[in-house]
Amino acid sequence: MGVEKVYCLSEDERSIQDDFSGLESTEGILKTLRSRGLRVTKSFQEFEGWFIKLTRVKPKAMQVFNQTVAVKDIQRLNDFYPRPHARAVRLGEKVDRLVSHFTQLRRGP
Repeated sequence: MGVEKVYCLSEDERSIQDDFSGLESTEGILKTLRSRGLRVTKSFQEFEGWFIKLTRVKPKAMQVFNQTVAVKDIQRLNDFYPRPHARAVRLGEKVDRLVSHFTQLRRGP
């Protein structure tokens, strides 16, 4: 007997322990997970559509992501796919350091 895959998606932070504990029968798993607030499907294409719409990831980036998932253990999706504002903060900090360094150089010894 083969393994039946179930794909889940949530826009909120979730807990594997809370959301997936107590699942006793495969017959009611979709209904139970939906009742716990997850979007659930058995179709990868449907899941991928939800994921792309939610993250606005480009098709090529999605392809790279899928290849990476196949070879890498990703502990947190946010570590792999950082939020745009996090990148802006890092760039802002870098610019601030560069401006500070430039100011010090202009002042001289």
